Amino acid sequence: MLFQKRKLLFRTVLILWLQEKQGLKIQSYQKYEFLMHSFLMSRLGIVWMKDLKEDHIYRFFEELEKEGVSISTRKILYHSFFFDICSCE
Repeated sequence: MLFQKRKLLFRTVLILWLQEKQGLKIQSYQKYEFLMHSFLMSRLGIVWMKDLKEDHIYRFFEELEKEGVSISTRKILYHSFFFDICSCE
C-alpha cells in the first residue's frame, strides 16, 4: 500500500491504514490506535505524504530514543506503520 504519491496528510493515511486492517483483535486495534495518537499524529501527522522523507523518519526515531521510548515500541512503530504504509525515498 503506497500512499506517498497521493495528496494526503500522514495523519489521514494512518487513519485509513487502521480502518483497512482486517481481522485485528480488539486489543491489537487499541494498541495501534494508542501508538498512532501517542507518537505519530502529534509529530508527523501534519506532514504531506509526498513530502515525507527518510530524514523525517530518522529524526522521529532519534527523538523517541532520546526520550527513552523502549526499543520494542520503536520496532512496532517502524514495522507496523512505516514499513507497511510507505516506502520513503
